[in-house]
Amino acid sequence: MQALVIVAHGLPGPVACAPQEVVPGSSMALDAHSDIQPGQCFKQSGIAWEVVKFTSVHGIPHVQIMKVDDPTEHKLISARTLRDDYDLAPE
Repeated sequence: MQALVIVAHGLPGPVACAPQEVVPGSSMALDAHSDIQPGQCFKQSGIAWEVVKFTSVHGIPHVQIMKVDDPTEHKLISARTLRDDYDLAPE
């Protein structure tokens, strides 16, 4: 698994993190992501993103999302950020 480089505010520089895969249906996935499912689409600023998978970075639940219009563009964001800052897109 490749390490991700995440720039966190307040830290002196990039931090290399190796995300841990969370299996959908596992206790962590159910506890941290009970309202988020792979394949769901969310929008922020008019851009549609699809949930690809769940991960954990230093024990913090994250989701990998893919830009619907450009499947080569991915983001890794916290599950909380997805819930708080993105709108569930109608199917």
